[in-house]
Amino acid sequence: YNPAPWMRTGYMEPIPASLSGLFAVKSVVNELLIVAMADVLLLLPFLRKRFRLPVMPQQRHNGTVLTAFVGFSCVFTVISYGACELLSVGDYALNWLFPATQRFRVAMAMAVILGSIFGGIGIRFLQRKLEADDALRRSEEKWRILFESVQDIYMETTLDGIITMVSPSIEKLLGYSPAEVIGKDSAKICADPEDRDRVVHEYRAYGTTTNSEIELKDRTGNSHWMTLSAIRKTAENGSRKIIAVARDITDLKVALDEIQKMNLRLELRVEERTRELESFTYTVSHDLKSPMRAIEGYSQFIQEDFGDHMERDALEMVNKIHGISQDMIEMVDKLLEYVTTTKMEITWEAVDMRRMAETVFDELRMACPERSVLLELGDELPTVSADRILMRQVLTNLLSNAFKFTKDRNPAKIKVECYQIKSEYVFSVQDNGIGFDMEYAHKLYDIFQRLHTREEYEGFGIGLATVRHLVEKHGGRTWIQGNPGVGTIVFFTLPA
Repeated sequence: YNPAPWMRTGYMEPIPASLSGLFAVKSVVNELLIVAMADVLLLLPFLRKRFRLPVMPQQRHNGTVLTAFVGFSCVFTVISYGACELLSVGDYALNWLFPATQRFRVAMAMAVILGSIFGGIGIRFLQRKLEADDALRRSEEKWRILFESVQDIYMETTLDGIITMVSPSIEKLLGYSPAEVIGKDSAKICADPEDRDRVVHEYRAYGTTTNSEIELKDRTGNSHWMTLSAIRKTAENGSRKIIAVARDITDLKVALDEIQKMNLRLELRVEERTRELESFTYTVSHDLKSPMRAIEGYSQFIQEDFGDHMERDALEMVNKIHGISQDMIEMVDKLLEYVTTTKMEITWEAVDMRRMAETVFDELRMACPERSVLLELGDELPTVSADRILMRQVLTNLLSNAFKFTKDRNPAKIKVECYQIKSEYVFSVQDNGIGFDMEYAHKLYDIFQRLHTREEYEGFGIGLATVRHLVEKHGGRTWIQGNPGVGTIVFFTLPA
């Protein structure tokens, strides 16, 4: 071994730049080879166990794969090296192999290294392939279990309605095995073939449908109602297909039919009871008026004929009897009015709500000319389709309530407005009266419900109940808002 002059001891001449770069590249290559070999060796199961690394099932063939790559690399190197020696030197005696030359040993070392590196690459590729296959197998197993256990009918058909796939649940629901219907026209399981044509036409036109009801028949000819949801998709071969899921709702349809029958019977019974109750209320109210009028008349006769000769206490009791009789007669009249208006059939006609509100207000103001009551009408009070008589009753009750509960206000202010929301008019009647606590708002629309005594404010608590009933007869709604000491707003709606 004869080193170069610049490598001898004591020789301090700098290393040439070209050689230093070569040494740097060689160092990097060596380190990369070491890292690559270490990475490959750590793929072997016995080494992973040695270093307590997890061994996946997909890694059980790593040793065999690595051995195969290294062996193939060595065999290829021997064959290639021998061919080169034969063609370049003409050596038929394999002198380069026995004993092995320096160059052949280097070539074999490189073959082992490259075989190991490519073996590592192959192992990683094989491992990913095995992992993908395992994931695909688990996914297929999961969907197979789901497909076989689903209770609904999963079906794939062509655009012409020919069944290409169906879930095993069809045998449980309709009695057909999948083999009996695959390849057949779906009209075979439809109770009405025109129903099938309608559904297929929808799919062709729109490409999807959701919860479309269809009647299917089972193997014995019995009908089953299904809700069908489907979508049009493109198959793997490029053809169009329909994917549908049918859910049996036969029991639900039977239950709904029974509920509808029960509701009809209940409505008839309620209507019959209502007629009986209204008739009873009308009869009782009408029959009560006669004795009440008699009591009122007799008490008035006693006051007129014997009032001067009666003691003060006795005269006061007679006066109370007369007042109570008048209140009872008025209450009976209100009941009769309530029964009569609620029983009236609606006669639809055009009603100008602005003009009607003005008319009702003028009539009420004439009854109390000494009061200062101001009316403000909104700009958008419309002409509605309603019963003129019943709508007049609604406005009369609401405006009379506004007059009643603003008797302590000077001036009293009443405001009638309307605005439209979608398909209905919303009316409001607002006053600046005594108001009320919203805690008791739910009571105000019940008959005979009052928040004040008759000594404070007259009335029997029938007005708002009548308003609610009449508005509901027109297809509307009612509600109320109030604030103690500020006032009240009554709302009601009518179809626009």
